[in-house]
Amino acid sequence: MPKVITLSNKPPTLEEMQELVGGYVEHAKPLVPSDGVERQYFINEDGKSLSLEPNPQATDHLGYPIVGNLVILEGKAIWE
Repeated sequence: MPKVITLSNKPPTLEEMQELVGGYVEHAKPLVPSDGVERQYFINEDGKSLSLEPNPQATDHLGYPIVGNLVILEGKAIWE
């Protein structure tokens, strides 16, 4: 079952992010209005071609169909 993972304490390394999304990292832009909190969203770049399982919770966050894990960075975890 795909997950939505929120990190806020420290930025993950690229290797940690790749492990969380299960492959190559893609920055995803939300289509839904923001609540004013700065966040960054990341998914598996090859999720569709790898036939990863749909993630309804991630789809709600971004406003379009997402497969596989979604990683949300906020607070001190934001990548510069």
